[in-house]
Amino acid sequence: VEGKWGRIKTGSEFFFNFKFDRHVKECRHIQGLPLHIAFDFNVNPYMSLSVWQVEGKGVYMIDEIAMKDPENTIKHTCREFTKRYNLHNAGLFVYGDPSGRKEDVGREKGFNYFKEIERDLAKFRPQIRVPNLAPPVVMRGNFINDIFANGFDGIKIFIHDKSLYLKDDLL
Repeated sequence: VEGKWGRIKTGSEFFFNFKFDRHVKECRHIQGLPLHIAFDFNVNPYMSLSVWQVEGKGVYMIDEIAMKDPENTIKHTCREFTKRYNLHNAGLFVYGDPSGRKEDVGREKGFNYFKEIERDLAKFRPQIRVPNLAPPVVMRGNFINDIFANGFDGIKIFIHDKSLYLKDDLL
């Protein structure tokens, strides 16, 4: 850019304390620990589902599912999750954007994204952990940046090195 070397700054670097060499490593599924999954209901470029486990104060992103068109739906994303974790039986916690709780004119009355997820992942007995409102963006960013920088209260976050998208998004 303009003949200058280095990384291009776009002005939107949000998680500035994320460091590839500190926070990216091999993270494996540990049988017997619950799974924590987080949906991002984007359509393009893909619908995203990140799969996490917590061991002590370590938070590990062990997998990501990115379903592209024409399979970028909740049904296809849940089907892929089930294919990968079919034998998991140690608990499932579901997170995501609170806007997924809203009713949609294209859906049956009383039905929303999280109801669909509950139905599609019923064999795992999922517990939905989604607040009614998302916390303020700046507060969320500062909290995660504190964890990346100092391991806030001993908490550490690690992203699986095989992640195709999240590690790049964080950079």
